[in-house]
Amino acid sequence: MDWSSQFSLQNWVQQLDLECVSHTYVSLIASLCFLGWCTSLLFLPSLADRVGRKWIVLVGQGVQLLTFPVLLQSQSLYLTLVTMFVFGLCTTARCSIAFVYWMELLPQRYRIIIATLSTMLEGCITLCMSLYFHHVSKDYRYFVTVGFLLNIVTFSSCFWLPESPIVLLK
Repeated sequence: MDWSSQFSLQNWVQQLDLECVSHTYVSLIASLCFLGWCTSLLFLPSLADRVGRKWIVLVGQGVQLLTFPVLLQSQSLYLTLVTMFVFGLCTTARCSIAFVYWMELLPQRYRIIIATLSTMLEGCITLCMSLYFHHVSKDYRYFVTVGFLLNIVTFSSCFWLPESPIVLLK
């Protein structure tokens, strides 16, 4: 394999030296992210109902901002595994709670169309990744950097948003 070729996929296999590691560890990368997500689903939604969605979303986005550089730079499998678990913990705040928060801030007449469009756009991420890897670059870090920059934008914009009206009414 010529890793310097523009046609070679650059991913965690090379970065974390996964060629000689048990398949169990390789599968743990995604599994720990999902486990973190499932774990945070047990307590974050009810906490957001009690203390407010804005702060849960802000903390989740802030912690996720810290995980992106670690995932991009990590040379350690174990650090990557822990970071993926933390990234999974943040997914509930980023996806589930942020979505409910967003819907509560929108006027009723726009909720269905915005929810539909956001779900469609989220589904397009896989398509964009495929096109990116096929036509733009085989290096995943550029694609992840775009996600990191979008995370900065959403994190920053949350400071300007009010708390959820439904939480304030309670």
